[in-house]
Amino acid sequence: MRKSVTNSCSVCCEARKSRSREFSSHAWSALTMWGEVEQRTFGQPICEGCYRELRDLLIERSEELHAMPMTQPDFASVLEMPFMNKETPAAQIAS
Repeated sequence: MRKSVTNSCSVCCEARKSRSREFSSHAWSALTMWGEVEQRTFGQPICEGCYRELRDLLIERSEELHAMPMTQPDFASVLEMPFMNKETPAAQIAS
């Protein structure tokens, strides 16, 4: 099956040859929660440079990725979790 190719990356928004990439929904969810991509990026074409950076990040944080719940009802509910909300002070999370 041929992947769609465009001239715009949905991650860096640069005019680069981009195509759809095969990340699992679990990986996309993690990347969104970590603030690496926006929710709108899920399933959109990305360039080779961004793909490599995201892939490397997933490899580097693989232990954290595997510790995350495998199913989430939606991105909004995940982002509301205290341990994923960047604005929640660490003291509140620890309690």
